[in-house]
Amino acid sequence: MSAVLIILKVIAWILLSLVSLVIIALIIPATLELKYAGGRFSVAARYLIFKFTIFDTHKKKKTEAKKESEKEEDESGKDKSEPKGDSKFDLELIKKLLKPGAKTAWRIVRSLRLRDVHIVIVAKGKDSADVGINTGRAWAAIGVGIELLDSVWKRVVYKEISVIPDFMGDNKISEKYSCKITALPIILVICGLDFLFKYSRIKGVDTPKTSLGPGALGAPRGEAVGQ
Repeated sequence: MSAVLIILKVIAWILLSLVSLVIIALIIPATLELKYAGGRFSVAARYLIFKFTIFDTHKKKKTEAKKESEKEEDESGKDKSEPKGDSKFDLELIKKLLKPGAKTAWRIVRSLRLRDVHIVIVAKGKDSADVGINTGRAWAAIGVGIELLDSVWKRVVYKEISVIPDFMGDNKISEKYSCKITALPIILVICGLDFLFKYSRIKGVDTPKTSLGPGALGAPRGEAVGQ
């Protein structure tokens, strides 16, 4: 009996440890890094000590060039005619899911935190007067953008915001845009489960129910079932 209790305690401690690790993992924030500089746009994700690239235009161009070369080699032996399946969408279900889907998406957006915002704009023009006018327009656009960001997210952290007038026109200065978006996985999980619950309810309401009547039992119409 004592051996069984010891085994149960060990299993309970293991389960409790796993649950604790899952909870800790859900409350540790994950970061999405967006960066644009020198004509190159990249998106990277970071969680704990792990970091991986989601999208990179520089790498994408290389892979596209490689795929095009492979496609040209294989085009001669392939048949271009391929059967296409018909895609059907339940428009009524999509309409009903628009409202809860929009609410869930807005909750997720509001839960995000925007930080380390870098905005460096280079104002160019034909002459010095044109450069000055474009500099003023760039600052006006930045003001509108900051007001929009502050209305959506609270506590936005700005690191660098500047407009550099390029009077020389030598294109030595490059524009830079970058930011970090932080999210708590537990909030994403809760919002996802809430949307799945609403989806199951809407899907359950739309499912037709079979009625048990005289016609369903096989009795001819116009005759009483029990006499």
